[in-house]
Amino acid sequence: MNWRTAAAPLFQDIPEALDDTWRHGALVGGPAASHWDRFALAGSFKLAGDVLVESAVSTDNAHELVYPILYSYRHAVELYLKAMLPSAVNKHSLA
Repeated sequence: MNWRTAAAPLFQDIPEALDDTWRHGALVGGPAASHWDRFALAGSFKLAGDVLVESAVSTDNAHELVYPILYSYRHAVELYLKAMLPSAVNKHSLA
């Protein structure tokens, strides 16, 4: 299977009648960027860590998921810290 063919459904125009009830995919960038704030983005990484922990425990795959779990939580903490800083000092480096 060609990767472009497999990925094609991911790259589509935004539906005309898009509202807050739409749950059929994910929008990234462009008009969707205004819906995200820094705390929501941090919360998404925290949620990803929670989902991975739940999966690891329920399937006995902790040894395979420990690093993605730790990364998700570490990144969530970093983003929460950055969200609390004024935007003038909100750079990539926390130093």
